[in-house]
Amino acid sequence: MDSTDEVIIERRGSAGIIRLNRPKALNSLTLPMVRTITSALEEFAIDPAIAAVIVKGEGERGFCAGGDIRLLHQSGKEGSDGAKTFWREEFRLNHAISRYPKPYVVLMDGITMGGGVGLSAHGSHRIVTERTRLAMPETGIGYFPDVGATWLLPRAPGEAGTWLGLTGLAVDAPDALHAGFADHCVASSALPVLIDAIAALPASASAADVHALIKTMATDAGESAIVAASCMRISDPAGGAVIRVARRPFNCVSRPSSAASSTGLVTKALAPFSFARARSCGVSCPVHMTTGIADVCGLPVMMPVTS
Repeated sequence: MDSTDEVIIERRGSAGIIRLNRPKALNSLTLPMVRTITSALEEFAIDPAIAAVIVKGEGERGFCAGGDIRLLHQSGKEGSDGAKTFWREEFRLNHAISRYPKPYVVLMDGITMGGGVGLSAHGSHRIVTERTRLAMPETGIGYFPDVGATWLLPRAPGEAGTWLGLTGLAVDAPDALHAGFADHCVASSALPVLIDAIAALPASASAADVHALIKTMATDAGESAIVAASCMRISDPAGGAVIRVARRPFNCVSRPSSAASSTGLVTKALAPFSFARARSCGVSCPVHMTTGIADVCGLPVMMPVTS
């Protein structure tokens, strides 16, 4: 197990530290990086002097932005097996992380997307910060949420996983915690202290010991916007009826009939409620006519698109 320019491997006390080192590319993954990480994890797993593994990204902008799309695209253009080999080995690494025998502490500080989620969300001790921006943006390029996300997303509360998977939009620390993609929130400024504290644990430290240590440094991430924006009540000034305006995925029913209109109403109607009346309440919202993604009070909503 050797460090490379793109992945730095370090032993500090009882901690095995893996540092992704492509900050200019947001630490996006390449095949050599996947292989170096896999090798390091295998060696740390059987090393009796290592109690826990810590994985982090170098630079100030993010943990890992995913696979290197440029290299994968080039492989497709050339008709080579590079992309297939990358995904095959990356997915095996994701599975190995989910079964890792020692505490796997991952610092999801900053951008954590796609392959970065694969390196983090399957771990045993997943830490977000006030700078975390987590997403599975694959649908934006005509792909699907990979790296085991189709196992994680359906287990998110309510339809949070559906929304994350279909929109590909980024969420912050409170939403990542709510969706089950993280376990603790720690201030980014406290991460160096946390790393040293984990490294100072005895080699016999257990997962429970690591959890207890992280908990002493954890902070309140605040309220999840997904939870807060689940729905709101709007009164119809014309008829006194009350509707619930959905602000979460698939809790919706209507849109204006005019094909020329670029606005739509996303509602779960408890009483007949006209689009004109809804507009007077100020709850009309822009709708992308192809994808049906609307934005109600700042939270994207999926709605059915009819001809």
